[in-house]
Amino acid sequence: MPPPRFNLAPQAPPGTQLPRNTFPFAVSNAPVRGTPRTDGMLKSNHKNETVHPYVKRDVEAAKQIPFYAWTEGALNLTKADIDTWASAIDELNWFQDPIIEDALTEFAVHSNREVHRYIPFVTIANRILELAKGTLPDVPHSYPIDDIQFVKNDPTFLLRIPEHGELAAFRRPDILVLRGVHAPLVGGARSPGVAWSDVLAFAEFKRCRKNLRDLLAAVRSGSLPPVIESRDATPELDDLEPPPEPTPPPRSLRPRPSYIDPDCEMEEDDSHSSAEGSEDNDSSNQSSYHPGAKPALRNFLQIAATGDSAMDIRREPVIQAGGYALETAACTYGTRLFVHGIVIEDDDFAFWYYDSSGYLRTKHTLSLFTDFSRLAAVLVGFARGDASQWGALPPVISPPSSGAYPDHFPPKSLADHSFDMTRPRRKGVIRVTLKAPIFAQYGLVGRRTFLYKIETNSVIADTPLVVKISYQVVGRKPEHDVLAIANKARVGHLPEVHMWSDLWKLSDGVRQIFYERSKEMSKDETNIATYEDRVLRALVYTEYLPLNTLFSDPDNLKLIPVMATQMLDCLHDLRYKAKILHRDISCNNIMYEMRRGKPYFILIDFDFAAILDAKRKGRSSVGATSKHRTGTLPFMAHELLQDMTRMSMPNYVFRVVHRLRHDYESLFFVTLWCTITMPEITDKKLKKRLVDYVLQWETSTVDSISTFKSNMIRQLSPVCDVPLPPSAEFLRPFFSMWCVQFYKGYRNLDDKTCNSMEEDYLVLDEDESTQASVEEFDIETLGGFISRDAIMAILSRTKGWRAINTEAVKELRTKSPPGFKKARKSPKVATATRSKSDRARKASTTRKVNVAQKSQRTSSPQRLSPPIVIRNSVKAVPVAKNVTTTSTRVTRSMTKKGT
Repeated sequence: MPPPRFNLAPQAPPGTQLPRNTFPFAVSNAPVRGTPRTDGMLKSNHKNETVHPYVKRDVEAAKQIPFYAWTEGALNLTKADIDTWASAIDELNWFQDPIIEDALTEFAVHSNREVHRYIPFVTIANRILELAKGTLPDVPHSYPIDDIQFVKNDPTFLLRIPEHGELAAFRRPDILVLRGVHAPLVGGARSPGVAWSDVLAFAEFKRCRKNLRDLLAAVRSGSLPPVIESRDATPELDDLEPPPEPTPPPRSLRPRPSYIDPDCEMEEDDSHSSAEGSEDNDSSNQSSYHPGAKPALRNFLQIAATGDSAMDIRREPVIQAGGYALETAACTYGTRLFVHGIVIEDDDFAFWYYDSSGYLRTKHTLSLFTDFSRLAAVLVGFARGDASQWGALPPVISPPSSGAYPDHFPPKSLADHSFDMTRPRRKGVIRVTLKAPIFAQYGLVGRRTFLYKIETNSVIADTPLVVKISYQVVGRKPEHDVLAIANKARVGHLPEVHMWSDLWKLSDGVRQIFYERSKEMSKDETNIATYEDRVLRALVYTEYLPLNTLFSDPDNLKLIPVMATQMLDCLHDLRYKAKILHRDISCNNIMYEMRRGKPYFILIDFDFAAILDAKRKGRSSVGATSKHRTGTLPFMAHELLQDMTRMSMPNYVFRVVHRLRHDYESLFFVTLWCTITMPEITDKKLKKRLVDYVLQWETSTVDSISTFKSNMIRQLSPVCDVPLPPSAEFLRPFFSMWCVQFYKGYRNLDDKTCNSMEEDYLVLDEDESTQASVEEFDIETLGGFISRDAIMAILSRTKGWRAINTEAVKELRTKSPPGFKKARKSPKVATATRSKSDRARKASTTRKVNVAQKSQRTSSPQRLSPPIVIRNSVKAVPVAKNVTTTSTRVTRSMTKKGT
């Protein structure tokens, strides 16, 4: 056997020894002293509680599709391809390869702790990839990503990107699929660590107390034929029937929460979505074969199959894997179209696919022991794939010639990648080249927005430009069209858009393959990979400054009321002038620029904006096709969060309509967020206290966030306990009185609700009934309490309001905010601007001279100058005909009068 191509020998940390059974193809990365530095950063616990709440709902809504439909879409492997490779693997007898055989034994005997299974699995996977080169049909001697390998990662934390700050969690996947150049970065004492952008795929383990030792012995002895441990039988796998499973006793199912997509619009819709599958499907994930199991263990397995007590145990790995997919998508600056994951529970392997439209998983699982050859074929299918099968963006966005794929895949970012765009009402193609990344949204399902600075091959504007690239729902009104309506209505504080283009659709890629193949192979509609089509859209607009460059200076916290005032005006004008609701107010969607030494705040990101319909009394006219709430979780209004939690209730039909007051409430939480998180604080204990407080808005459950915000808005007491930096204590009256106004409005709403219930459920006198029906209530502003004018009236009366505004204006006249730089103009633009300004200056000067001369002639006294003598000339003849020669003073006006 030839020696391994790469040095995959295990490395023990200083002062320790290697485990007894180690293998030449195992990659060991035990804990070492030099884990990635996290100075000044909080480390979230590696638990399900720290996973973003949307991930948990996305997992519950994951589509379970036939196994071969998944492999054909994700790996371009048909059932015939897998059967051919599996037959060749059986003929080559890989199952009895010495290295694989020893690793399988090691995997099976370590049933007490899952961490002991990592190295055996890595050994098996890397050995399979090595044996397949040039051996299996259509498998070359080197893979497109030739140095691909499986690596043990746990307990090493992966590196986050700085844009996400303390809110992104530190996570440590059990197994990583990496290039060989990145493998030494895992767990190295002096290595910088592995970034999420280096990860090709990941695997998460979970031990479920299955007797793997007896199962492996039965397979080797031939007493148990190799089968696919499947959830249920389907036509595609009817030749591989699993052993019969015991029928669980009947039980009542809990109502499962509907799928909540953070990036889809939702209006009042009476229909409801339900998560695919049921808890019975989840419970059947335990294998039915448990030879030699003790009665107590069998009882436990029966409880796990029927009761809710074991539900958290089985769901934990898929939730953790969802968290890894979120980090991979969010920390790669848009370089990935999708992410692959593997969830391993005991010996059962489930394969997952994650993209902006949701999660897909194989309905059937493959057993490492009972279906080794097919599992090996799937692992080879992963390695045989090119960059497009690992999630590379479509060719419409091309990498630079010096970083061509797959040799330089995966990239750290899309810097130096380029694509073509066209300007509206202009001819010619503009080549856009991406430069430094600016922002990456912390999200997976939904828009997944990312921003880059750009350069173009021709002059577009005299200011720096950025491009926003995101996955937008097909059929929804584009952002540039919404902004055109707002600009026509003369709404201020809006961004300047220069050009836009639709680059690619999900329906042009593997999502359509998933849908078509699952539809062919499934009789049940729940197993069809339906999806919401999205378009990859690029939007170029002027570059503005983020809020943290302004409010990082504690002295600039005096501008928080200024931002609130300008945004209240903007939201009010959008609603009543342009009939638009923004519906996604967040700290990332408010930026600013300097105008005449003062900050001018800009409201961006109108992807979720809704056009209101007067016929529907101010409700959205975009249609109620989606059943999910819009907004960014930490800033969403409490009423909308409460509505999200009620969606899981049976027979729940009441839907809260998104109104302007909800955007006002989101603006309140944005101002509070900026005040707490953005000022520079040197006290580490205070910093931790502040960050822990706002983490409740991001990582808690939707129900917890809803309760927290509801108590602040409706009870007032929590706002007094909000931790503020010492430099921001002067703003406490500002936030308190804003909450007071919300409190008054919702108290008024509660009173009206009580009166309505009394009218419905009590027998009232005729006078009382008439009085109750005559009273009108403005639900939009809750009786006028939550409007721009009402909020401004109460805020302007808070102590220090005028002093804050006056002092802030004085300071801004003398200094610019941190990070502000005047934009440099290109030579062409500068020359054109100078020429234009010179022409305007000359015209202005000429106009002023003419006006001055005319004014001087009309106001000057009569001159005592010698008489004007009109001589006999050709030009003077017509004038002199009617004028005598004895005239002493003759002018043109006198001549006209004489005429």
